[in-house]
Amino acid sequence: MYEHCDDLRVVANAHLADRAGPSVTAVVKNELYFLPHFLDYYRRLGIERFVLLDDRSDDGSREFLAAQDDVLLVASDRHFGEPIFPDDPDPDRRRVRMVHAWRTLLLRRFTLGNWALVLDADEFIVLPEKMDFPDLFRHAEKMGVRGVAGVMLDLYPEDVSALRSNTEFDPDGDWYFDGEPHLKLNGTEQPTMLHHGVRARLRSHYLKRETILWRLLRRLRRGNAYASANWTFKLPVVKWQEGDIFLNSHWSDLPVASDILLPIKHYKFTPDLYRRTQYALATGAYAYGSSEYRRLDTILRTMKERRAKFLYRKSLRADGFEVFAQTGNGRIPWVP
Repeated sequence: MYEHCDDLRVVANAHLADRAGPSVTAVVKNELYFLPHFLDYYRRLGIERFVLLDDRSDDGSREFLAAQDDVLLVASDRHFGEPIFPDDPDPDRRRVRMVHAWRTLLLRRFTLGNWALVLDADEFIVLPEKMDFPDLFRHAEKMGVRGVAGVMLDLYPEDVSALRSNTEFDPDGDWYFDGEPHLKLNGTEQPTMLHHGVRARLRSHYLKRETILWRLLRRLRRGNAYASANWTFKLPVVKWQEGDIFLNSHWSDLPVASDILLPIKHYKFTPDLYRRTQYALATGAYAYGSSEYRRLDTILRTMKERRAKFLYRKSLRADGFEVFAQTGNGRIPWVP
């Protein structure tokens, strides 16, 4: 499907291209804010190789990654927001962007037949204590599956003023999440979203200005209080084979474990969000012309004017696997 746009080339540590073992694949652009912590975090959990495609970063990310002994650094002459089928009569195919092809191509070329994580640099999967990713892969192998589902839990500080700080990224700082069950697993089918997350909650309060009664009626009719703003499910753990494809940016056609759900700490609301939003608005390179970032820009400006907080009555500290499991956002049957 993507052969016509496969121009990937290795730019650093080519000797890692054929190495087997637990790997991470990711597409990065100007992610130096997260990358040192991202690499250290997954190294501690048993990841031996990082297959990272750098999309022409100019913040030092490429130089930093090239200097890491366990990073297979890949590049392309294309751009992540570039449409793959610009002249296709099907509007859904016209919306497919290069970043979708890159995720598949990285897995196909460098991790085929081996377990790998498919992530972004601001995504940190939480495992129980005394468990690492090789443990998880071995159990998934025994279950006869090739995919493990995750739930994207957007993390946020106490109030919006924290986003204007110039402090370095601290993954162990005071971060919160919406302490409600976000997903219901449906076997190999895409999970059902039960709670659409903090972005949907903020959109309801600060963009659409929905009343409490309206949200109550929606919960009674549809099972959740907020209209969808983003997908909260993702397939972050895969054992890719020839012919596998992503059905969308977050889900594939792989056989998926029906009773494992991995919490993914998604550091969405950090000071780096302003940098990312400015880039998205200037380029329109994200989905639907960066429409999500346009909404976020309006929401954050409104929150700043009102000196608003991110917290609500169900916000909880994102402290470890146990708190995610207690809120229905983490499930591993064989927790040691």
